[in-house]
Amino acid sequence: MFDDIPARTLHPNMRWVWVARGLFITVIVTAVPLAVATIVAAATETAVLWWPAVVIGTIALAWSVTWAFLAWPRWRWDVTEIALTLHRGVLTHHVTGLPFFRIQHIDVQQGPLDRALGMSQLRVHTASISAQLPGIDADEAASLRTDLLDRAARAAAEVTDGSVDAV
Repeated sequence: MFDDIPARTLHPNMRWVWVARGLFITVIVTAVPLAVATIVAAATETAVLWWPAVVIGTIALAWSVTWAFLAWPRWRWDVTEIALTLHRGVLTHHVTGLPFFRIQHIDVQQGPLDRALGMSQLRVHTASISAQLPGIDADEAASLRTDLLDRAARAAAEVTDGSVDAV
Protein backbone atom coordinates (compact mmCIF):
# COMPACT_ATOMS: atom_id res chain seq x y z
CA MET A 1 0.00 0.00 0.00
CA PHE A 2 2.80 2.44 0.80
CA ASP A 3 4.66 1.81 -2.46
CA ASP A 4 2.52 4.28 -4.42
CA ILE A 5 2.27 7.05 -1.83
CA PRO A 6 3.56 10.58 -2.36
CA ALA A 7 7.24 11.27 -1.90
CA ARG A 8 6.88 14.28 0.38
CA THR A 9 8.16 13.29 3.80
CA LEU A 10 8.30 14.97 7.15
CA HIS A 11 11.38 16.85 8.26
CA PRO A 12 14.06 14.31 9.32
CA ASN A 13 14.23 15.91 12.77
CA MET A 14 10.66 14.79 13.42
CA ARG A 15 12.11 11.40 14.43
CA TRP A 16 14.02 13.12 17.22
CA VAL A 17 10.91 14.96 18.42
CA TRP A 18 9.13 11.61 18.69
CA VAL A 19 12.17 10.12 20.49
CA ALA A 20 12.18 13.07 22.94
CA ARG A 21 8.46 12.57 23.62
CA GLY A 22 9.15 8.88 24.17
CA LEU A 23 11.93 9.71 26.62
CA PHE A 24 9.59 11.99 28.53
CA ILE A 25 6.94 9.28 28.71
CA THR A 26 9.60 6.75 29.74
CA VAL A 27 10.67 8.98 32.62
CA ILE A 28 7.04 9.26 33.77
CA VAL A 29 6.40 5.52 33.35
CA THR A 30 9.57 4.74 35.29
CA ALA A 31 9.53 7.46 37.94
CA VAL A 32 5.92 7.07 39.09
CA PRO A 33 6.12 3.33 39.90
CA LEU A 34 9.54 3.82 41.48
CA ALA A 35 8.22 6.67 43.64
CA VAL A 36 5.22 4.58 44.71
CA ALA A 37 7.49 1.63 45.49
CA THR A 38 9.79 3.88 47.53
CA ILE A 39 6.88 5.32 49.54
CA VAL A 40 5.46 1.85 50.19
CA ALA A 41 8.91 0.52 51.12
CA ALA A 42 9.50 3.43 53.50
CA ALA A 43 6.07 2.99 55.10
CA THR A 44 6.52 -0.74 55.57
CA GLU A 45 10.25 -0.52 56.33
CA THR A 46 11.18 -2.95 53.55
CA ALA A 47 13.66 -2.77 50.68
CA VAL A 48 12.71 -0.87 47.53
CA LEU A 49 11.95 -3.08 44.55
CA TRP A 50 13.57 -0.90 41.88
CA TRP A 51 14.03 -3.53 39.19
CA PRO A 52 10.40 -3.55 37.93
CA ALA A 53 10.62 0.20 37.23
CA VAL A 54 13.94 -0.27 35.42
CA VAL A 55 12.52 -3.12 33.32
CA ILE A 56 9.39 -1.16 32.46
CA GLY A 57 11.46 1.94 31.66
CA THR A 58 13.85 0.01 29.43
CA ILE A 59 10.98 -1.57 27.50
CA ALA A 60 9.23 1.81 27.16
CA LEU A 61 12.43 3.48 25.97
CA ALA A 62 13.18 0.77 23.42
CA TRP A 63 9.60 0.84 22.15
CA SER A 64 9.45 4.64 21.81
CA VAL A 65 12.74 4.87 19.92
CA THR A 66 11.80 1.97 17.65
CA TRP A 67 8.35 3.44 17.02
CA ALA A 68 9.80 6.84 16.09
CA PHE A 69 12.08 5.29 13.49
CA LEU A 70 9.31 3.05 12.12
CA ALA A 71 6.72 5.85 11.95
CA TRP A 72 8.84 8.49 10.22
CA PRO A 73 9.17 6.76 6.81
CA ARG A 74 5.45 5.91 6.90
CA TRP A 75 4.39 9.57 7.25
CA ARG A 76 3.89 11.05 3.77
CA TRP A 77 1.84 13.92 2.44
CA ASP A 78 0.99 15.56 -0.84
CA VAL A 79 -0.94 18.47 -2.28
CA THR A 80 -3.03 17.14 -5.18
CA GLU A 81 -5.36 19.00 -7.52
CA ILE A 82 -8.31 18.71 -5.13
CA ALA A 83 -7.00 17.93 -1.65
CA LEU A 84 -4.25 17.76 0.91
CA THR A 85 -3.60 14.06 1.43
CA LEU A 86 -1.91 12.60 4.52
CA HIS A 87 -0.60 9.00 4.65
CA ARG A 88 0.58 7.57 7.96
CA GLY A 89 0.63 4.51 10.16
CA VAL A 90 2.88 1.65 11.13
CA LEU A 91 0.48 -1.09 12.17
CA THR A 92 -2.70 0.54 10.93
CA HIS A 93 -2.41 2.62 7.78
CA HIS A 94 -4.42 5.84 7.60
CA VAL A 95 -5.08 7.99 4.57
CA THR A 96 -6.76 11.34 5.17
CA GLY A 97 -7.90 13.58 2.35
CA LEU A 98 -8.81 17.15 3.13
CA PRO A 99 -10.62 18.63 0.10
CA PHE A 100 -9.65 22.23 -0.48
CA PHE A 101 -13.24 23.47 -0.65
CA ARG A 102 -13.81 22.20 2.92
CA ILE A 103 -10.77 23.89 4.49
CA GLN A 104 -11.80 26.69 6.85
CA HIS A 105 -8.49 27.76 8.32
CA ILE A 106 -4.92 26.60 8.83
CA ASP A 107 -2.76 27.21 11.88
CA VAL A 108 1.03 27.13 11.87
CA GLN A 109 2.36 26.05 15.26
CA GLN A 110 5.92 25.93 16.51
CA GLY A 111 6.84 24.76 19.98
CA PRO A 112 10.27 25.25 21.56
CA LEU A 113 11.57 21.88 20.37
CA ASP A 114 10.19 22.48 16.86
CA ARG A 115 11.84 25.92 16.79
CA ALA A 116 15.18 24.49 17.91
CA LEU A 117 15.04 21.81 15.19
CA GLY A 118 13.81 24.13 12.39
CA MET A 119 10.31 22.70 12.07
CA SER A 120 6.69 23.78 12.25
CA GLN A 121 3.34 22.01 12.38
CA LEU A 122 0.32 22.77 10.23
CA ARG A 123 -3.12 22.16 11.68
CA VAL A 124 -5.74 22.13 8.92
CA HIS A 125 -9.33 22.71 10.08
CA THR A 126 -12.55 21.82 8.31
CA ALA A 127 -16.09 21.91 9.67
CA SER A 128 -15.90 18.27 10.68
CA ILE A 129 -12.25 17.46 11.40
CA SER A 130 -8.86 18.95 11.96
CA ALA A 131 -5.71 17.20 10.82
CA GLN A 132 -2.16 17.85 11.88
CA LEU A 133 0.80 17.79 9.53
CA PRO A 134 3.82 17.69 11.85
CA GLY A 135 7.44 18.16 10.96
CA ILE A 136 7.24 20.65 8.11
CA ASP A 137 10.36 22.68 7.42
CA ALA A 138 9.86 26.02 9.19
CA ASP A 139 10.76 27.99 6.05
CA GLU A 140 8.21 26.03 4.00
CA ALA A 141 5.32 26.12 6.49
CA ALA A 142 4.17 29.71 5.90
CA SER A 143 4.27 29.39 2.12
CA LEU A 144 2.48 26.01 2.29
CA ARG A 145 -0.22 27.58 4.46
CA THR A 146 -0.67 30.43 1.98
CA ASP A 147 -0.77 28.01 -0.96
CA LEU A 148 -3.37 25.79 0.72
CA LEU A 149 -5.55 28.77 1.64
CA ASP A 150 -5.35 30.10 -1.94
CA ARG A 151 -6.36 26.69 -3.26
CA ALA A 152 -9.19 26.53 -0.72
CA ALA A 153 -10.51 29.93 -1.81
CA ARG A 154 -10.38 28.97 -5.51
CA ALA A 155 -12.03 25.60 -4.85
CA ALA A 156 -14.80 27.21 -2.80
CA ALA A 157 -15.44 29.72 -5.56
CA GLU A 158 -15.74 26.90 -8.14
CA VAL A 159 -18.32 24.93 -6.21
CA THR A 160 -21.74 25.87 -7.52
CA ASP A 161 -24.05 23.38 -5.81
CA GLY A 162 -24.36 25.42 -2.63
CA SER A 163 -22.57 22.88 -0.45
CA VAL A 164 -19.63 25.14 0.34
CA ASP A 165 -18.91 25.44 4.03
CA ALA A 166 -15.30 26.50 3.69
CA VAL A 167 -13.24 29.66 3.58
